[in-house]
Amino acid sequence: MSEATPDGMVPVDTKHGDDVDIRAIVVWGLVSVLITVATIAGLHAVYNTVAAEQRVTKDFDAKFTESDSKISAQLNALDNLEWVDNEGKTVAVPIEKAMQITVKEFAQK
Repeated sequence: MSEATPDGMVPVDTKHGDDVDIRAIVVWGLVSVLITVATIAGLHAVYNTVAAEQRVTKDFDAKFTESDSKISAQLNALDNLEWVDNEGKTVAVPIEKAMQITVKEFAQK
C-alpha cells in the first residue's frame, strides 16, 4: 500500500497499469494510415509505369503481317473484275464501276 501523507490521506494513483493510452493509440493509428497510404501510392505509381511500358511495347512492336495481307487481298478483290461463277452469269464488279454502270443505266431510262 501507499504511504499516508502528513495529513493522513492516502494518495490516489491517477494512472493505473491497465489504463488505455489514448494518445498512443491515436498516434499509432495515424502513423499506420500514413504508411498504408504511402505504400498504396507507391505501388500505384510502379503499376502505372510498368503498364505504360507494356502499352508502348504492345502498340509499337506488334507486327500486323497477317491482317495487312488480308486487308490488301480484300482491297485487291474490291478493285478487280472477276467471275463469281464460271458459267458466265455473275461477275464481281468494283463498287465505283458498279455505281457508274447503274447511273448510266438509269440515265438511259
